[in-house]
Amino acid sequence: MGVKLMVSMWPTINEKSENYSEMFDRNLLIRAAGGFKRVFDFYGPQSETDPTNPETREFVWKRQPGGTGYVR
Repeated sequence: MGVKLMVSMWPTINEKSENYSEMFDRNLLIRAAGGFKRVFDFYGPQSETDPTNPETREFVWKRQPGGTGYVR
């Protein structure tokens, strides 16, 4: 069926995170229709990462302890 499982250990990111600007600039976050950023309040302003984007998975995986890159 071509279905692959992905477990997200970091499904959201706070706008104050050191990684937020880079992820936003590289389109690694889910955006609303029209390309507008989508933010909700959960212990501060949060955006959802886009796990359907291979670049997002690579970016997040490399920042996990011991992460050496996306494992296929």
